[in-house]
Amino acid sequence: MYGLTVEDLQLMPQRALSKNASGLIYDPHENKYLLHFRDNKTPYYPESWALFGGGSEGIETPTETLIRELAEELLLCASPRALIALGKRAKSFGEYSHYFLVIIDQRMHRLHLQEGADMAWFTPEELMSVTYTDAVTPGLVFLRERNQLIVPERKRQEYLLLT
Repeated sequence: MYGLTVEDLQLMPQRALSKNASGLIYDPHENKYLLHFRDNKTPYYPESWALFGGGSEGIETPTETLIRELAEELLLCASPRALIALGKRAKSFGEYSHYFLVIIDQRMHRLHLQEGADMAWFTPEELMSVTYTDAVTPGLVFLRERNQLIVPERKRQEYLLLT
């Protein structure tokens, strides 16, 4: 009728409320997490450890936003089935940040940092210590507060099947 599909209509509320999508990249084979260190050129949380991701463009869903951002920031071609929704956090009236766990096998992907100063793989213990510093973004704090920063062993075995 107006160029909208049924899927467009179903996703409209999600698209209207989404402004940001971020992913905690996780390799279940190595049981490690990938973060990037933001450079001092960014206006938001410079020189801090952060999740990969960014702002929505147009009417992207959170999944579409994160897949595009991972391609831009790491040259990673992520599959939607490798993204596991962890939750969302209100930013301002009607706007949300969406958080995902991104399952990859780092042996199968060559990641090339395109934005930021650095990136590093962290063990669960190292990742937990990073969350206690001042140099972290709200996304890491949000996941830590919800006990979603570390993948339980039983889930790790499930995620191995996704790679």
